[in-house]
Amino acid sequence: MALIKVTAANALPSVRQLIADCRKVGADAGALPTTECINRGLDGLDAFCAGRHLDVEMVRVGAVGSDTAGRVAAWVGAGLTAQHVTGETPGLIVVERPGSFALRVCSRAAVPGLPLAAGAPRAPILLVVSLLGASDEATRAAVDAAAQDRPLVFVIGPPLPAVEEIHRRVVARAQACERLISTTLSEDGLGAFLSSPPWDGRIEVLRAQSAAAGIESLVTAFTLGLEAQTRETRVRRQVAQQRLARFQSKGPSATPSATPAELLSAVKSRVQRMFSEFERGAADRLQELLGYPAGSLMREIDERLNAFSELDHEERAGKLATRVPPAFEQELGKSIRERVGRHLMADVVAINDLFRLLGQEIERMLAEAEGPPVVLNFDYLTEERVRKLLVAYASFQSSYRGEMARPGFEEYFASVRKYAMLLVMGASMFGLSSYVRLYREYTIPITVMLVLFGTASVVSSTRTERAENMERELEAARASMRPELKRILSDIQKQWTTTLTQYLAEQSPAILELVDGAFKAHQVRRESAVVPERDRLQRQVQALDALDKRLPLTTKARDAFSTSLAQVKSDLRQALTAPPAPAAAARPATAAAQPSSSAGAAASGAAAAAAAAAAAAQAAAQAPSPARERMAALQAKMAEARGAAQAGGAAGGDKGEPAALSPARQKLEALKAKLAASKGGTPAAPAAEAKPESAKPSQGTGQS
Repeated sequence: MALIKVTAANALPSVRQLIADCRKVGADAGALPTTECINRGLDGLDAFCAGRHLDVEMVRVGAVGSDTAGRVAAWVGAGLTAQHVTGETPGLIVVERPGSFALRVCSRAAVPGLPLAAGAPRAPILLVVSLLGASDEATRAAVDAAAQDRPLVFVIGPPLPAVEEIHRRVVARAQACERLISTTLSEDGLGAFLSSPPWDGRIEVLRAQSAAAGIESLVTAFTLGLEAQTRETRVRRQVAQQRLARFQSKGPSATPSATPAELLSAVKSRVQRMFSEFERGAADRLQELLGYPAGSLMREIDERLNAFSELDHEERAGKLATRVPPAFEQELGKSIRERVGRHLMADVVAINDLFRLLGQEIERMLAEAEGPPVVLNFDYLTEERVRKLLVAYASFQSSYRGEMARPGFEEYFASVRKYAMLLVMGASMFGLSSYVRLYREYTIPITVMLVLFGTASVVSSTRTERAENMERELEAARASMRPELKRILSDIQKQWTTTLTQYLAEQSPAILELVDGAFKAHQVRRESAVVPERDRLQRQVQALDALDKRLPLTTKARDAFSTSLAQVKSDLRQALTAPPAPAAAARPATAAAQPSSSAGAAASGAAAAAAAAAAAAQAAAQAPSPARERMAALQAKMAEARGAAQAGGAAGGDKGEPAALSPARQKLEALKAKLAASKGGTPAAPAAEAKPESAKPSQGTGQS
């Protein structure tokens, strides 16, 4: 892009030219990781430049009251409410207004580190609304970052020292800053401010600066994509060169780096090692579950057996037959099947994961040996095999059978009768049987008391004896069930270990056979395809070399574009702060306002000639194209003719001759018409209309 002087008149066209140049640099660079993001950002900037929106960013420092928010909203313009200012209603709000621009306002809190999307135009106008100032360093840093290099900033708040501190910090960072008191804001004050001189002529400069900030972020994204592309290109070229070097060092009969025998030996060793490690791990885990007596399942079974307190009874002649309740047997067997089943299914899942890892490991080994990609098909274990094992070996049925005394009236009567015979037996033992019959009034009550005491004693002792018998039978049942449960768990452990060993032993030969066949077939194909592969690698290396050589050119183009962007941003900053041109500079001073002497007319003509020459020099500096050079030459000639016409008009006035008939003035008007035609935008008719106007001073001078 040609470095031209950017002014308020050509600010947006210059930025749009920058957008086109950025698009061209991106197209020349090719496909980068950030190309899509850059193109999307450029399209958005094109649409922004073609519109009429002027972005306004409002930053709230601390809480903003509803009254202040309402005054700020009214000051910004109709359509903005207090809820938008306080952030209760998020999003962009468009404030339409008559004229060449419409405000697009967004409000946010002063948050540090707020990201901005690449290619998004940065709002040129910043409103900092603060009632109490910045209370912490993070908020002050956020306000500083928001005001950094901002074209126009308004600090709105009460006349407090904390707010004045914010104003001082913003003035040091922004290009232009205005301080407003929040209680003296008027309606539509922002629009009136931007519509009045000198800001009415700087609207396009503000929009151009907003777009330039978006272009700068796209340049950063382009740089990141270019660096990533450079690294990727160099890595790919290095890999391709290494592979090509192997081909060239081994010649046309290039073969893989390992023979089939070596590869099969390595694969077999790896498979056996992984299978043996898995078998040991599975056996250790199963021992932790089913081992006796420290296994977790065996401990749970012991707890269940210790809590077992009820037997089934079957009445027989004089006795009760006891056995373990079927419900307890079923519950215990179900518990064993569930726990063991969950463990075995976990082993099945682990085996399947082992096969997947083994497949990945074999693929890696084949890739290192430059072998073929092999898809290993394993015979995976299923849940059905585990279910069959549990049904066959996890069925529990106790072999315990016991007997107990049958409770009844006979048992109590026989025991009580012993107590009733104590008196008779004692009397007969000492030869006092006659006294028993003689003193019945004593012996009968004593006998009754003995019977009552015997009844109470028999009842108590019988209950105790029954409890002891029940506990003895329960212990016998537990002792009978423990060996059976131990046998079941031991059988499950042995059978599952045998199943895993046989299963893994069946898989190993199938894997080796598949790898051997695939590697030998690939070796045959490789020997017949060495030359095409080498040619392909050579073409790939050449393409990567060309791409690597093109990247420095892209970097230079990026640097040149960055220089142009920096120049445009500097010119825009100068155009924003430059004083506006006076209205009288658009047209040279007429001779009517000058003294009637010839010396004054000559001085006026010289000044006009100098101003025209300066304008021509500025135009030539702005655009060194042939059309601009011709325009500058015509402007210089016009200035000379205007000076001569003014001098001649003054002299003719002294003699009483009309200045409109001066040949110099006629030549001046012809040059003005030619200049208008060269610009291409002004017809010749206005120049003809300007002729009587320019002739008035001469006529007035002649009359005087």
